[in-house]
Amino acid sequence: MQSAFDASKGGNRTISSIITLFIEVFYIINILNNIKYIGKSGLTKLVYVWMFFMFISVLVTSKSLDRLFKDIVYTQFWCLSYLYVFVMTKKKNFGIYLMKKYFLKIFIVNLLLFFYVFRLKFGITSNFEGSNQIYYPLLLLPWVFLLKEGKLKFLLLIVLLCGVIYSFKRNTMMLYSLCILIYIHHTYIKSDKSSTLIKGVFIIISLVLTLSYIGASSIESQYILDRFTFEDLDKATGRKAIWYEVIELLKYNTTSTELVFGHGHNSVKDNVKIFGYNLSAHNDFLEVLFDYGLILLLFYIILYLLLIKRLFYLKNNLKKYYVPYAVSLVLFGGMSMVSHLVLYPTFFIFTACFWGAIESEIGLFKRKKYSQFLVK
Repeated sequence: MQSAFDASKGGNRTISSIITLFIEVFYIINILNNIKYIGKSGLTKLVYVWMFFMFISVLVTSKSLDRLFKDIVYTQFWCLSYLYVFVMTKKKNFGIYLMKKYFLKIFIVNLLLFFYVFRLKFGITSNFEGSNQIYYPLLLLPWVFLLKEGKLKFLLLIVLLCGVIYSFKRNTMMLYSLCILIYIHHTYIKSDKSSTLIKGVFIIISLVLTLSYIGASSIESQYILDRFTFEDLDKATGRKAIWYEVIELLKYNTTSTELVFGHGHNSVKDNVKIFGYNLSAHNDFLEVLFDYGLILLLFYIILYLLLIKRLFYLKNNLKKYYVPYAVSLVLFGGMSMVSHLVLYPTFFIFTACFWGAIESEIGLFKRKKYSQFLVK
């Protein structure tokens, strides 16, 4: 699916644009039908502003009507996804409970697709590179952490662990590990629950079993080890070379208009070629600056600050959402620094939808608290 968003694959990108457009129309109809639930929180206002300036950026930088249409559809997708979930979560007959069930089903489907379609069907030895398809279930991890403690939750975490290891992606392994550490620390160690040791042993055993399974093939196990034993990890990815090229283009090949409004959606790929491949910036700050300009980079930084502010609010007021939200920020920050999240809406919508649901819950909590204050 990710390749469908590559501008060089015109046919795939056109089909993807049409499908995405239909989904956005569905979003817009439902948002308008429930307009009374539209909120005015700081994060939601930022999404409105982002949508407006993104539209301006695309309008200024698109080089053809066809590219204009596709870029508008893609760049607005995560914003409309956020607003749709935000609105629908506020509805009393819908709420975060049904949203959770819906996204958990998507999580399971994505895991099955990863194991069957992207790894087992095509064979691991056919393509020695990390599979980006693992990002789909990984970015749904915050929804898994909304589940109550129990067998289902730990089963899903273990199956995802197997997928993360089998994906051969260093950053997903590191991000998953960090998320689990946050979860264990806050849920068990910090709360001093007696089942901490049992859960820890359970995770370690599953990890050993997974490694043993992959170790059945000496080629595959050696490949995993090699992914972690490079003296210079950047030799495997070329990220430093990519970042250097993008910075050089910003310094010496960027007009004042391009600095403000950007070069155009996914334009790093059109201008940077490393090891014979056209690549994205592999850093969302550089990507946003190069593609969309200084204005949207400023709003992107504000987005980070608002999300961190929400995290502290949840810690003090809605503790049940604290760990899932912290996990979403770890995934967002980790992928933003060394990969690409904002650039590909099929990745980012899962994170945006989660933020929309939690933002709606925060609004409901504040109104309930205010009503109780008035009663007193």
